[in-house]
Amino acid sequence: MSEDQLQNFESISNEIASRFYHAVEEKHGTNWTCAIVDLRIFEDGNFIKKIRVYSNTEKAFIDPGGISHKADTTLLVEELLETRETSLINSWHGLLFKIFQDGNCKIEMNYDPKCAEDPNFFKEIEDYLNED
Repeated sequence: MSEDQLQNFESISNEIASRFYHAVEEKHGTNWTCAIVDLRIFEDGNFIKKIRVYSNTEKAFIDPGGISHKADTTLLVEELLETRETSLINSWHGLLFKIFQDGNCKIEMNYDPKCAEDPNFFKEIEDYLNED
């Protein structure tokens, strides 16, 4: 990845994290410690994502209630995928954003080309919906 590509990647990633941070803050105020955004890319370029917001008691909000819609990051994710396609090193297939209440963010790259096909990706949502 060239220096310009790296700066572009960082700029887009920071904007995605910022938008999610503000959407979570708007929805949950100060009653959260961490938000996780798990983005995974299929071989055809399509992607899936899930969001988990953890309360101050470490309970996950399984249904974050429109946070993804409020964050409005689809076009930014598409831009991020373009940086992946044009880089010399495009070996990542997913990104895990860990966004903290103090505004810090950590990003982990997923190098598994089949990560988007994980049958357990939304498993906890299924478990949550099937609870009595």
